[in-house]
Amino acid sequence: MKTKINLSDLYTQDPIKACRLALRQTAHIHENDRLQEINDLLEMNGTEAIRGEWQNGYWCDIVAAYCNTGDSYAPTVIQVRGESSYRKSTFRVQSCGDFVEKNEKRLSLR
Repeated sequence: MKTKINLSDLYTQDPIKACRLALRQTAHIHENDRLQEINDLLEMNGTEAIRGEWQNGYWCDIVAAYCNTGDSYAPTVIQVRGESSYRKSTFRVQSCGDFVEKNEKRLSLR
């Protein structure tokens, strides 16, 4: 019998592996609900928005959202919003601090 891994416990030992497993376990969930499910699996501190320039009428100025770890430079799951309401989001494992630094000019992040 296979034991189910507690991803929040794994996160304390190997955060990148825990985030990648959470992404695999939630692959079947619609993108609008997926980040919240990942947050619950990892037992994070909720989801937060990264705001930038106007995206579209659906996303407004939210260019990405992430699971709040409590540390801007800890690995987490980031949902990068599609450029329009019909373009799907992409999910990545990265710290939100690194994401903001790398995309600050391109996305006019504030």
